[in-house]
Amino acid sequence: FQTRLFGGNVSGPLVKSRSSYFLDVERRELDENALVNATVLDPLFNVEPFILTVLTPQRRTSFSVRADYQLNKNNTATARYAFLRTGLDNAGVGNFSLPSRAFSTSNTTHTLQLTETAVLGATAVNVARFQFIHAARDVDGNNTIPTTNVLESFVGGGAQVGQASNTDNRFEFQDYLLKVLNKHSLKFGGRARYVSVTDTSPTNFGGTFTF
Repeated sequence: FQTRLFGGNVSGPLVKSRSSYFLDVERRELDENALVNATVLDPLFNVEPFILTVLTPQRRTSFSVRADYQLNKNNTATARYAFLRTGLDNAGVGNFSLPSRAFSTSNTTHTLQLTETAVLGATAVNVARFQFIHAARDVDGNNTIPTTNVLESFVGGGAQVGQASNTDNRFEFQDYLLKVLNKHSLKFGGRARYVSVTDTSPTNFGGTFTF
């Protein structure tokens, strides 16, 4: 078992008294193990135990950057981008499941956010926001070989998850105005959203035999 963590951040001005930035990076590595404890047949069809430790590494990488810029006395713009990727190898292995059942997974997310804040006099503020998120999940497993499941003994063959994927795109725009009226405040505006999802899931295309 091993775990490693690397990270750092830096910030400072881009243009004196007008803009600044903040950058953050992190990398996390985790090495764990899956224990296979099954009963199989040797080439002569004799029953024998099969015990094996399989490394199941996990990785996580994140990156984000933000920039603020004062357009003028009353208007400020902010931009932020974030990236996140996680991955796992040799998933699906352990207990009765043999190494041939291994598959890998990965998740990737991109996030872009834009904000513009306008001070409209002493009693009103308008905030406009835009956000775009692209998220993708991929699974890579071999489903060309049928799965053989011998109850209480072993599960062999291919991983029937196949080449699965899920892609999600999200757009959102908001615009709100805050108005102060003596002892009361009034907030109104609108929000528009758009979502697109593409999903592929070829589960069990290779077939499963249970004994």
